[in-house]
Amino acid sequence: MEPSKLAVATACFLAVLDPAQAVAEAPRGSAHQVGATASASSGASDWFSNYSIRLGFEAAGPLLFRDTPDRRVEETTVLQFGPRLAFLFGHEINDIHRAGLGVSYLSVAKSDSRRMTFIPIYLMYEIGHPLVLQATAGANLTSGTDGFASNYGGVHTGLALRYSFQAADKWSPVTVSPGIAAQANLAGDMQYSSVFLGAQLEIMYDTNNQR
Repeated sequence: MEPSKLAVATACFLAVLDPAQAVAEAPRGSAHQVGATASASSGASDWFSNYSIRLGFEAAGPLLFRDTPDRRVEETTVLQFGPRLAFLFGHEINDIHRAGLGVSYLSVAKSDSRRMTFIPIYLMYEIGHPLVLQATAGANLTSGTDGFASNYGGVHTGLALRYSFQAADKWSPVTVSPGIAAQANLAGDMQYSSVFLGAQLEIMYDTNNQR
């Protein structure tokens, strides 16, 4: 390896360990390369230094839901509601992009002899502030009566728009964020796919590590 390339590689490695020292010791010709590496390393470190824990509740009515036929003449009530828990990396105000994992436990349908619960496990992504666009995607697991609940498992997708009351000049570690949300669940048998639209409310704990 040529001496100049070796110097740049060494400086870039040092940038990950100590960005400030690496820039100071870098050769002049490689300073801009080291600076870019240090900036990227610092940005990633800052992003992971803040996180948010969300305890939420959601309630939604069906826009699309096909009941499973059986021989019993009984009414099936369909209403999706229940809690959810999520963990996201990123600062609520300083980071335009935030991402993490979430899980929900949602009662969906019941009748005299049948019950069904959705248990979606998903990746969560957010963008923006104070209006926040929230997207989720993952697996939709089901629990309930045999021959009924198993028909609806598959892929979970969701989209929500929430409002954040968090402000830089009046920071609070715990806030409440209301919003509207839609979910589409794609079943293995497509005729049992479902779509729900409703409201959500999140109680949020946010860290505020300054940069």
